[in-house]
Amino acid sequence: MKIYVNSTDGQMVSHGAAFVANGNSYPANWFDFATADEISAAGFVEVEQAPASSPPAEPQPPLTQRQLRAIAYQQESDPIFFKEQRGEVPTGSWNDKVSEIKARYPDQD
Repeated sequence: MKIYVNSTDGQMVSHGAAFVANGNSYPANWFDFATADEISAAGFVEVEQAPASSPPAEPQPPLTQRQLRAIAYQQESDPIFFKEQRGEVPTGSWNDKVSEIKARYPDQD
């Protein structure tokens, strides 16, 4: 939305709103039809409006042990599984990593 400010008195006018300035009444569509010279002669300057800030997000509950374990599997053990399949790491590396993750994030169900 465009905002105009009257440089003489600081009056702010939203684009599409009727207004009174300098003793004159203007219709809501005046800025649509006025030339840049007419807008300037009336004392108005277009200004950028800062975007409306969104309300702060609700805090998220902490992740559960199960969710943390799933993330660790995806980030840590899955790559090892495929490396083990290709023979790039010793056999048992994947099982060792899975056991490590289970110890770090035990089931609490």
